[in-house]
Amino acid sequence: MRRALLVALLAGSLASAADLEPAAPGHASARELALRLHDDLGAGLAGTIPTVVLEALCELDHERFGKDPGELYERFGYLRTKDDPLPVGVTERRLLGVRLRNYNCLACHAGEEKGALVVGAPNRTLDFTGFYDAVFEAVRERAKDTCGRLKLLEAARRYHHRKGELLSVAEGASLLAFAERLAKADLPKRKGEPYGPGRTVVVAAYRRLRFGMDAGPYAPVKPPDLFGVRARSSLLWTGNERHAEGTPVAEKIARNGLLVPWVQVHPLLEKPVPDDVIVSRIDRHRRMAELLAEAAAPPVDAKPSERGRQLFVERCASCHGEYRQEERDGKLVTTVASYEEKLVPVDEVGTDPNYEASQDAEFARRIGETPIGRLYAESCSEQAYVARPLLGLRLRFPYLHNGSVPSLRALLEAPDKRPKRFHVGADAVVSRDACGYVEAEPRGPRSALRDTTVEGNRATGHDYGTDLGEADKKALLDYLRSL
Repeated sequence: MRRALLVALLAGSLASAADLEPAAPGHASARELALRLHDDLGAGLAGTIPTVVLEALCELDHERFGKDPGELYERFGYLRTKDDPLPVGVTERRLLGVRLRNYNCLACHAGEEKGALVVGAPNRTLDFTGFYDAVFEAVRERAKDTCGRLKLLEAARRYHHRKGELLSVAEGASLLAFAERLAKADLPKRKGEPYGPGRTVVVAAYRRLRFGMDAGPYAPVKPPDLFGVRARSSLLWTGNERHAEGTPVAEKIARNGLLVPWVQVHPLLEKPVPDDVIVSRIDRHRRMAELLAEAAAPPVDAKPSERGRQLFVERCASCHGEYRQEERDGKLVTTVASYEEKLVPVDEVGTDPNYEASQDAEFARRIGETPIGRLYAESCSEQAYVARPLLGLRLRFPYLHNGSVPSLRALLEAPDKRPKRFHVGADAVVSRDACGYVEAEPRGPRSALRDTTVEGNRATGHDYGTDLGEADKKALLDYLRSL
């Protein structure tokens, strides 16, 4: 199916994605946002791709990858702000004359609404693993022998010639070294379907790379939003990384942020970066976290139904908290009035258990013994999912931890009546009324099919509110959309 998604890109040239207004969140300044958009967080060499690799692929296969790296990123759902040559959250720096690309928190944790960048919202269009799979696969196809590697080098030379530039010796050497490393690498085959836009998974990589454990079940997960983090003691869907009471919100985010580079492999040593090196970068992560801690859902124009609010208090508030709404400058602003973080057992909530199952007791024990794990007050596995605060819920589709329910309207249907298959991504059809995706048919090359009959993708459970009548469902949906 991964190939099917890539082949879909052959359908024709893409219309250029709209450039977003770079709106800074909360009390953060425009300057602070600009500093963080492409901050490499002190990542070093680990996880980098030489920019020349992307340029060579674009030269070799315009139809699949586009005419330049900007279009390549666009095809995989990266966002872009006005007058910025790099996508949101993509970093580029020079090391010994070689341009190196990586990513930071904002690639996944910044979305969009009404033409503006929304820091803290999940990027539902980003096919993060699909991007890396496509690039690695294309390089490996051409790097099996010396002739293929020289073709990559010649493609890079032609690309630079088209731009009126010369390919430097350093960049040419970096391309060949990257290709040779990929040709020799024993890349593990991933279980299940492609993760697709709006999802990724890191637990399997932690298990395999850090501890030599089995990768565990196919368990895709959405990057969590950050709107309600001030009310929480943890950030992950399973809540198994508890922070001590009183830990500042930025510190929570910074410590969790270290989990991402924890699975990046050094290109020369071909091993994960040592824990103490990653922990030493905490100050860089704190600066990013101070921006993310300001995340707040944009205010809305809607006036929520009073009946919908009453239904929410009766049916949802015991798990998801209660909210205060007030009008400011003609807009409705929502804040948390009360919230107590609850872990709901898998057997009770009934949602797909694979993600929780991938974090078994042995895995939790091993994490707890590392320098990363010791940054938390507690690391445990309770076979449960967190009932999260619902601020900005309208921006968080598709729903549940694995993105298996296309819209809020579908979430209010009994599990056996929810769509079995639907399309996600930048070209999938979105409905404001349904608050999510609504079409099973693809509407463009940047859409991918999600099959909820597959383990890990299942849209089971969370049947709260499904017994309401149609009028009450509409009222509740109006309220949820206003949060």
